[in-house]
Amino acid sequence: MSKKEIIEDIIARAKQAINKPAIYGADLDIETILKEKPVETKIDTEKISELGLDLSEKSSSALYLQVDSLVKSYKKISPEVEIMSIEEAVDTKWDEVKDYFWRLIDPATDKYVAYTALRGVGGFYVRVKRNSKVQMPIQACMMSRGGAQLLHNIIILEESSEATILSGCLAAIEKLNLHVGVSEIYMEPGSKLTSVMIHSWTNVSHVRPRTKILMKDNTTLIDYYINMSDTKTLQSYPVIISEGSNNSIMSTSIILGSGDSYYDIGAGIVLHGDNSSAQLISRTVARDDSKVINRLSIESRGRGNKAYIECSGLLLSKNSSITTIPELNAKNPESDLYHEASIGRIRDDEIDYLISKGISYREAIALLIRGFIETDIKIPNKILENYIKNILDLFASKSST
Repeated sequence: MSKKEIIEDIIARAKQAINKPAIYGADLDIETILKEKPVETKIDTEKISELGLDLSEKSSSALYLQVDSLVKSYKKISPEVEIMSIEEAVDTKWDEVKDYFWRLIDPATDKYVAYTALRGVGGFYVRVKRNSKVQMPIQACMMSRGGAQLLHNIIILEESSEATILSGCLAAIEKLNLHVGVSEIYMEPGSKLTSVMIHSWTNVSHVRPRTKILMKDNTTLIDYYINMSDTKTLQSYPVIISEGSNNSIMSTSIILGSGDSYYDIGAGIVLHGDNSSAQLISRTVARDDSKVINRLSIESRGRGNKAYIECSGLLLSKNSSITTIPELNAKNPESDLYHEASIGRIRDDEIDYLISKGISYREAIALLIRGFIETDIKIPNKILENYIKNILDLFASKSST
């Protein structure tokens, strides 16, 4: 098919789903949000730095910044990384892009993906070159000042390449907004990706990430998703497809539900190949009147696969709720699949003990939350490990207020 025919097919499929709600989560009237106009404000560098991002050339191998539907800047710093807006990639590198453009995610998945295919502006195209080990992180920041931000991202790790991607998405002001990030990630044999995504929104934000990751043989994925602020609604279910064998996956999500937020979140892993390992780790903190549904699923179709789900919830108020739905599906008898799920609260005796040691009530709550969300960070990069620990400290502090 020609470029024109491929794009026309994508548009036709998207139009079929323009009114199709997502399987899970709250439904939204996207047209109403599209009518909202962003408020003209300066780029809030302080909010960006709160996400741990340092959008400077000395700290990055590549940079991308988008505000609302405006691609503000992008820059390639390392020769081993290619980065540009999705529009420029389609216009200037079609022969390179065509095999990845709307291949993993169907434009007819739901109305949020359909609107992104039809009316989205921006998003990044990143390609890490074969046999390269990129030392500094690729950093991307997407900021909303109201209205709809509909992004399409493509990330490609070529054979035997390694890279870290730090992405931060945030609302600059408290104005009705919708953020949809459709991300297609391709990992060629022998590649390794460390991905850290931090979200910080407001109580009038609606967030709909849509992610699929395709892993070939001998690949490694370390993935962190952290939502550390009040968000009106969040619906996300990234899917990791381990097509090859001898792969390693560790996916961790840390979620704060507050106010009257409603979250339907989770992740799914499908192990097609053999002798792979997978971990899905979830930590959820719910307070005020928030409601969180957490769906985690691992399916094994190959031999010798080992997988583990751990989902833990912490309730901080009587009116909040957490529902965990772990699912294991073995389609090959030579699979070892396990799960552990728990929901609890902070006990008064724990708080009293810390207060007796001279710690204030608020500090005691923050300390206990920090202990709850602690995970076994398996990142060989010490700088990145410290970055995640600092983000978790900030998460605990915000959770306790």
